[in-house]
Amino acid sequence: MEIEFIKVLNPWGESFGGNQSSFVNYNRGRLIKKCGCGLIALCDTILSVKKQGVIQWIEYKDFVCEKARALSLSDIFGIRPKKIVKILNNALPDYAFRFIPKRKLTAESLRNYFEKSTETGVPVIVRIGENRKKLSYKMDGSERKMRWHYITVTGIKNDKLTFFSWGRKGEMLCSELYRFFGITGGIIINEKN
Repeated sequence: MEIEFIKVLNPWGESFGGNQSSFVNYNRGRLIKKCGCGLIALCDTILSVKKQGVIQWIEYKDFVCEKARALSLSDIFGIRPKKIVKILNNALPDYAFRFIPKRKLTAESLRNYFEKSTETGVPVIVRIGENRKKLSYKMDGSERKMRWHYITVTGIKNDKLTFFSWGRKGEMLCSELYRFFGITGGIIINEKN
């Protein structure tokens, strides 16, 4: 199963969720561009759970900038997971979000969390965490690697995860994610069905 993800109608075309690089010319935009992946994952999750479907760029930009003002971004590791959880729980009171750090996950429990979450229609925010080996993924038909980042997972089939980041759809193996999770990695899940 795959969750329907928010689409943004930008002046330059449609995207799946937001892209932190799109904010460079706005208030705090350089900081959002540099370390706003958690902010974008947070906003995209809220909008997807609220079943926004499609949103105009100006509304999306205002929503992200409003949330950015409520957070203190740092240029080292972006938004801490506990802040994302707090904002999610305030914005979506019918849900119960929490952060599970990598050290409390097994490969099997990680897969189970993704399966359960996608069945209930709520994306999972993943904090890849700092890793030197780089995690492989596919996007736009090519193989790529990431070192540390927040992504939003919306589906799992067998071992293949569907995720969104940078306004695009990507795929990676759940087993590879588990293997290459950095020390600060973990997942933000909804515990209410």
